[in-house]
Amino acid sequence: MLGAIALLLQPNAAWIETAYANGVYPSWEHAAFTITHPVPWSLGDLAAVLGIAAIAWLIVVFARRRRRAWRDVGMLLLNCAAIAGLYAIWFELSWGWNYARAPLETRVRFD
Repeated sequence: MLGAIALLLQPNAAWIETAYANGVYPSWEHAAFTITHPVPWSLGDLAAVLGIAAIAWLIVVFARRRRRAWRDVGMLLLNCAAIAGLYAIWFELSWGWNYARAPLETRVRFD
């Protein structure tokens, strides 16, 4: 649910510019770069593989159960949606809000 809210509700451009793009994001980017620079893959790639593996594991556990009820199907779907929601929140906070920034022409003075 929070993942859907994170994707649907975007902060206004002024807040994104001051508090996110010129506030929290540079620190986050520096920390993420420091952690991931020594490895030959991106943090996003690793997170995607882990998420896919978690969903695959949930499906395998579900498929191996001898008795399945509609409740089990619902729990499987809910768990998969929770993982997808975490990825939506992670994407929005780690990069996605940069897409909602004001256009460059409005932020930079041209001669």
